Amino acid sequence: MNRVFIINYNFVRILFCGFTLMALLAPVVSVNGQISLSKPLIEKWQRKLEHETNFTPTTGSNSLFISQPNGDLLSIDMHDGSYRWKAQIGGIITSATVADEQAVYVASASNSPAALAAHPLGSLRRISSESGVTVWVRSFDAPICDGIMSNNSAIFGSTSDGHLFSVEKKTGNILWNTSLSSIICSRLILSNNRLLYATTTGNIASIDPKTGKQLKNYRTRSVAANSFSVRGSDLYWGTDDYYVNAWDQRLDISKWRVYIGSKIQSITPTNKGLLVIAMDNSVYMFSYRNGSKVWKRLLTERTAALPLTKGDTVLIAALLGGECIVLALSNGERINLLSLGDGNNISASPFIYHDLLFITTHQRIFAFAGTLPNTQERELNMLPR
Repeated sequence: MNRVFIINYNFVRILFCGFTLMALLAPVVSVNGQISLSKPLIEKWQRKLEHETNFTPTTGSNSLFISQPNGDLLSIDMHDGSYRWKAQIGGIITSATVADEQAVYVASASNSPAALAAHPLGSLRRISSESGVTVWVRSFDAPICDGIMSNNSAIFGSTSDGHLFSVEKKTGNILWNTSLSSIICSRLILSNNRLLYATTTGNIASIDPKTGKQLKNYRTRSVAANSFSVRGSDLYWGTDDYYVNAWDQRLDISKWRVYIGSKIQSITPTNKGLLVIAMDNSVYMFSYRNGSKVWKRLLTERTAALPLTKGDTVLIAALLGGECIVLALSNGERINLLSLGDGNNISASPFIYHDLLFITTHQRIFAFAGTLPNTQERELNMLPR
């Protein structure tokens, strides 16, 4: 039976590279579907996971693919949460996965004491989305630890020893492999036929995804981990000295720079402006044009996941306590609150797929839909919790 949630209208790097990056490697999700974050939601199903996870699931073929740090990859039916298959990768999964309609692409590394003491190798593999069978495996000299990204024909990723690579989806052949002068500290972003990334030394680079040749390199003071984002021709990033920066790639000039007085958790372009979440639990909306502050709101709990934007709303998941707050992008006012219950800590980023909202906690995954148009469910929605 579907369970109705009452919503209050008033109101990593991973092992080898640190676990905090896992939740932030998922792409920012902004969709247009029937589900509304500003209206009541029905829990369609929930599934307890065999092991705790910080990874955001990936999607394809009407399935969710959930990576678990012990090396298991789970395929779950998006409609009812039933298991389709489980693949044992071997070793540990070291990066959030990507998927298309035919396959899932998984990065892993050996966790044997001998390998860790010597020279840990990394692997990238293609797994059939229908059967869970491995199609090919590509080995690397170091673990893949800053996330992988894909287009129609290739997978892109970086390794902990400072290499950036492209692998052909169909065959697993390496298309190019480039040695970098510093380590990548952001997720990879594909935008306007360019692959962009930021490094620990403050460089922001764009390269040709077909050849791996560098197209542009921007030297900055620093780039705070996980704070790099792109909108059209504009680059946005945070610095370790608490500034939010905007750069116009076409004119090759700085647009603006704003001091916020705290480390930056995430930067997300929205249809109302640039959404910035700081480590002091502050949420800001800045004007794209000149960086002026549109509004500021203080959260009651810290967040570790990327925010989910849809239309004129944003859902922000608390790290502890299992609460997801929904704000209006226009003014920052709280318009909804979704509570999953105590113990449902959230590091993975919420996302929408086929008009369902999915929220992954450390131990469970929840699927929500919009309120169904029948009297019984509307009446249930009015009952106190």
